[in-house]
Amino acid sequence: MRTQTKLKAHGDDETARAAAELLRAIARRLRAGDRPLVTPAVGDLIEAGQELNRAMADVERAECAPRPMNRAQRRARKRR
Repeated sequence: MRTQTKLKAHGDDETARAAAELLRAIARRLRAGDRPLVTPAVGDLIEAGQELNRAMADVERAECAPRPMNRAQRRARKRR
């Protein structure tokens, strides 16, 4: 469900549901010890997942980054 929520933020609900289901199916096969089938669709999905991870990291970095100080804050800091 968490994967679907992340995907949903970057696309429509139907696409997010399909992508999340495909990711779950691949994860189940990998846990079962099956060798993954490498097809263009799986490659595209892996690239999309990596892009999504980069976008999520950018969002998290932006949330944690300090806000720039305004002029009054800079002056107050100099006085300390």
